[in-house]
Amino acid sequence: SLNGSNVLTLTYAAGTTANIAGAFVLGGGSATTVYNTTNAVTTVASTGTFTNSGGTFTGASLTALLVNGTYVHNINGGTIPTATYALTSNVNVTGVVGTAPTPPTVIGGNFTWNSTAQTGTALSFTSTLTTIGGNCNIISTGTAGSFQFGTSPTLAVGGLTTLSGGTLLAAGGTLNFNGGLVLSGTTINTTSNTNINVVGNFTQSGTGT
Repeated sequence: SLNGSNVLTLTYAAGTTANIAGAFVLGGGSATTVYNTTNAVTTVASTGTFTNSGGTFTGASLTALLVNGTYVHNINGGTIPTATYALTSNVNVTGVVGTAPTPPTVIGGNFTWNSTAQTGTALSFTSTLTTIGGNCNIISTGTAGSFQFGTSPTLAVGGLTTLSGGTLLAAGGTLNFNGGLVLSGTTINTTSNTNINVVGNFTQSGTGT
């Protein structure tokens, strides 16, 4: 865990290869914490979890962050790092309250939105996420919150999309669910004309609408 009461920066020597096979937590205390990827290739192994609880990423190329395991975005707002996400990796957004994070253009693995403390409505990604390579799961948008992938986005999800809780806003654009769609417990509200294309099975159950 990298936290404390002052500015803490983790910087590697040139040519370093860092491997996270367990749990690594960035921030969470009163410190300003910085993870610098300039000189190192950081790999989050399939058994590893990198949790951002209040830190920032810097570096010449954040593509030097390779995620085979799990990245947890446990902060309100902020930026989901532009990394190389393996198909079996996970990006879990858990800490949003009133501000959506800025995503990368491509998340190569699985994506989950599960922010149980969310109060903000119509929270939208501030840049366009175009591709989720794996599965997409919307589990919670808080008690009265809602979430949208962007304003008129064009998004392709390669794996199964499961909407099991909260409210998803369809605010124009095109949503391509190429691995099927399961709607159970989530409300999809269309605020603008939206093309929703499902390849494979569509299953609706429970209170999903």
